[in-house]
Amino acid sequence: MRKGKKDFPKRFEYIAETILRNEIKKEQFESFIEKAFANATCGQSPDNNSKNITAVGFISSAISKYLKNKIGIDIGESVTVGLEARLLNGLKAKRHALKNEALEKSDADYILKCLLYGDVYFQKNNKNLLYLYKVGEDRYLQMTINTKFTVSKRGTYFNIPLVRNIQFLNDNQVTSKYIKNKLLELIK
Repeated sequence: MRKGKKDFPKRFEYIAETILRNEIKKEQFESFIEKAFANATCGQSPDNNSKNITAVGFISSAISKYLKNKIGIDIGESVTVGLEARLLNGLKAKRHALKNEALEKSDADYILKCLLYGDVYFQKNNKNLLYLYKVGEDRYLQMTINTKFTVSKRGTYFNIPLVRNIQFLNDNQVTSKYIKNKLLELIK
């Protein structure tokens, strides 16, 4: 991967660097967030393309082992979780905004905290991981992660866990979705 780095499409730049370094740089994350929200207000450019991806965290070894041993899903060495800019500024974000469930630029740090400190559930019906992090009295951040997602561009592709949905929930939504739902299994 190091040899081909100069040939990577621009949209994979941040995720490729994170995979190589195995660390997330706060400045890189903040730059990605800034560009993602700029795209929502001033339109797309090569620098702030809605399909750009950055790393936002890692799937812990305990969760990786749980998926492999209990569920039969082997994510291998792909533990870097990616986030596409479109989830912050695209159609899904606009739908969530209408229901007051969308993230704003000031909420960006919750993304990292959700992956670090949130409760993790396995969604049995579609084999996703759901992260749930309490951000306030009656407010939670939910992130849905597909553990086996392929992103590609011009012959370059990654099989990485990728955030597929990100939104805020209230207590009632959490109760109905997590506590009463038999399709979810608490991992941590």
